[in-house]
Amino acid sequence: MKENQNQSEEKVSENLDDLSLTVKEAAKHIGESPHVIRNWMRELKNHIPTSKGENGYHQFGKEAIEQLLIIQQLTREHGYSLRQVEHYLATGGEFKKPEPVTNASEDIMNKLDAITQKLEEQQEFNKILVQKLNEQQQSNDRYKEYIEQSLNQRDQRLLETLEESRAARQEAAAANEERTNEQEKKKDSWWSRLFGSD
Repeated sequence: MKENQNQSEEKVSENLDDLSLTVKEAAKHIGESPHVIRNWMRELKNHIPTSKGENGYHQFGKEAIEQLLIIQQLTREHGYSLRQVEHYLATGGEFKKPEPVTNASEDIMNKLDAITQKLEEQQEFNKILVQKLNEQQQSNDRYKEYIEQSLNQRDQRLLETLEESRAARQEAAAANEERTNEQEKKKDSWWSRLFGSD
């Protein structure tokens, strides 16, 4: 492994003595994506010596590029996790055995069980919510039907009242006309009796 590190350091020292690279440039230089470099920066920031440029962004010098190459070698060639890389860098090169996969599987299964339980609870909640919404809709429909019936009954009573009023006015007009005719007849008969024209 030390031989690979020396090869990596030789690769870096070619033209980087006074160079200051951005994340994108550093990623291109070592053949990784900027996303991977940013992830390494987030997880292993204490082990990658960068400086801040005038723009506030990380700048990678020779030493930082050397560390990135070591991280790349550990993760890509040796299959280290970032936790193992962090231990390796923190202890100055001490190998840390990979964590048993069974623990990770159990952890994943526990999380999956918790997610499944939450999903079932959410489905039950959704079922109750839909039931309540249906009940509310039925109640709203009954209330709407009641209002429509009440308005129809009111309109019917109003029409009946108007019809009764019209009939009463007609009867009053007819009675008034009859009285007027009778008065006319009485007048005519009084004049006829007075002047004798029968």
